[in-house]
Amino acid sequence: MLLTVGSISGPIYDRGYLRILLIIGTFGVVFGHMMLSLCHEYWQVLLAQGFTVGIGAGCLFVPSVAILPTYFSTRLGLAVGVAAAGSSFGGVIYPIVLFRLYV
Repeated sequence: MLLTVGSISGPIYDRGYLRILLIIGTFGVVFGHMMLSLCHEYWQVLLAQGFTVGIGAGCLFVPSVAILPTYFSTRLGLAVGVAAAGSSFGGVIYPIVLFRLYV
């Protein structure tokens, strides 16, 4: 969902609606995790984690990588690599933190 929504949020970012994307993305990720705590069946987990968090993350990830060329003229590749690796690292660390909170 992250990259699928990224193909939609990219042109929206290009039109200048970064703030709206950040608001929708942040709300989607937080709301998806809140609804994940209420799930009792598999389809609910798929809806909360897969779709809601995926759409929210797609609205956050693409503009976060696309905004880097406006701030970095040298070492742009390194900046994009750190930003992309940071999202993957967050995807590994974030569930561990949630697990520690609920156990």
